[in-house]
Amino acid sequence: MQTYDPVLRDRAPVSKIVVAAAKEAIKGNAPISIDVEGMTEEEREKFRVLQVSHGWMPILFEKCRREEGYDPLRDNIEWQPAYEANKLGVDADVNCRTQIDGLFAAGMARPLGINAFTGWSIASCTWSGYTAGENAARYAKSEQRRDIDFRGLTDSRENFLKPLKTEGDVDPDDLVHEIQKILFPVDVLIIMREPKLQNALDQVIALKAQKLPRLKATDARTLIKTKETQTMMLSAEMTLKAAMMRKETRENIFYREDYQQPDNKNWLKWIFAEKGPNGEIAFSTEDIPFGKYRFQPER
Repeated sequence: MQTYDPVLRDRAPVSKIVVAAAKEAIKGNAPISIDVEGMTEEEREKFRVLQVSHGWMPILFEKCRREEGYDPLRDNIEWQPAYEANKLGVDADVNCRTQIDGLFAAGMARPLGINAFTGWSIASCTWSGYTAGENAARYAKSEQRRDIDFRGLTDSRENFLKPLKTEGDVDPDDLVHEIQKILFPVDVLIIMREPKLQNALDQVIALKAQKLPRLKATDARTLIKTKETQTMMLSAEMTLKAAMMRKETRENIFYREDYQQPDNKNWLKWIFAEKGPNGEIAFSTEDIPFGKYRFQPER
């Protein structure tokens, strides 16, 4: 990391280390390993206490030792950075209220933002779950009781169960793997350039047209899998299109090799996606309301 961050080096933000590893892999310098063999016993114990003594980490480390035969704190292992998740979510205010009357969004249903520190996701889910529940209860209590409109319910149910009844021949797990093969290469959603993004989008659109309608479910488990796969396909399309829209680099969260500087003049914005009049994805932008914030960015 000396080349990429001479000051922080190995203590640089994970996002910077990921980009550095991706660049080295593109140069042909893979595999890249996490060097732990040179750690002192004191450093290992400190890391264990701070990082591996709670949550799911002790289980993972023990499984590595028991089933894979190596100790992550003693044996150098190959490290493969990968695009894991995005931060898509339903737009909601601080009361978890969305633009749809009576709908409140909590947890990972709303944008989580940057994982600023360990436990951020749990804290966000705890806060938003409490807030959404409390405000939904207030809403229900204050609203007059209304009859439920069941028109369209039958159609929605039939559409949901459609993969169980079609003659499809595409397994949802296989289609997920195809989506991952498109998105996971380091030069698609880690180090981004317009041609690679467009090529990935073209492949996703082709899969959407050719294979998504042929998804087949055989039971309740695979039915849920088909729904997850449909959502992944939609998410992939939105992510790639939005990534092409944002022509800048935003340090630690978004890296465009063809636009390597932040553009505060044009891109201090949120990107919104919604369903268009013909079912297509319609995009819009909104300036971040910094007037409401205590700390102002440099422009």
